[in-house]
Amino acid sequence: MSQPDTTNPTGGEESMGWESLALTAAGRQVEEEESLLRDLLTFTLNGDSYAVPVEWVREIVRLRGITPMPRVPPEIRGVISLRGEIVQVLDLCRRLGIGSREPARSNRIIVLHGDPGNVTGLLVDSVKEVLRVDEEAIQIREIVRSQEVTPLPRAPELIEGVVDLRGVVVPVIDLGHVLCGERTENSPESRIAILEVDGMVLGLRVDAAVDVLGVEAGDVDAPPALATHAGYDKIRAVVRRADAPPVLVLSLESILESVYRSALTQGGVEA
Repeated sequence: MSQPDTTNPTGGEESMGWESLALTAAGRQVEEEESLLRDLLTFTLNGDSYAVPVEWVREIVRLRGITPMPRVPPEIRGVISLRGEIVQVLDLCRRLGIGSREPARSNRIIVLHGDPGNVTGLLVDSVKEVLRVDEEAIQIREIVRSQEVTPLPRAPELIEGVVDLRGVVVPVIDLGHVLCGERTENSPESRIAILEVDGMVLGLRVDAAVDVLGVEAGDVDAPPALATHAGYDKIRAVVRRADAPPVLVLSLESILESVYRSALTQGGVEA
């Protein structure tokens, strides 16, 4: 009988101990309540990176024979037998509407915790690593390939328009226009970062999405005093990196304030 995949996402073959790792992560969140740190398992779909909380994950298994089921939604690939337990397999690419192809040997199934008889596995392209992030910083829901944006009549200047994201209308802000007054060119590399702030969903168009970084608290500094004294408040922090340029952490609140002010100015109201 097939055994669970114990492949380490970083490349090794040693056991990752997902059950204990999930429990440890859940307990660690209580111990570190003040810092609100969270462990996320990252994986890829169609070339892009996604993540789920580690405490959701029961185990990761290699691809095995999936038995199709009649009269189910197309995103349900079927079921697998895992040590005698029936696990429903959900094709995340189909579910998210980002295309789908026949599974390959490199695919993995992320089995989530669930009630007996109601366990789901997520079919993904590959599993990468576990990242620890500040929960307060988890405002990005997903990153999608750039697409044509429908302009909105009389919309604020900094709102480029809207996109249809799986039936949800999402306003898009051109980040280049906000930061330096130059619009972001729509290219194969450009992306739209979908964020959620206080229940409001919006998109930020950027030149490209490069990487997901895990950083230590000691590597994060406040913005340079000269920048803040000059009134430039769009930088929230600076991340120092060894042998690499620093990363500027943007203040989403300041960016949204710029959008609000542009709307007031456009409407003839003094900001």
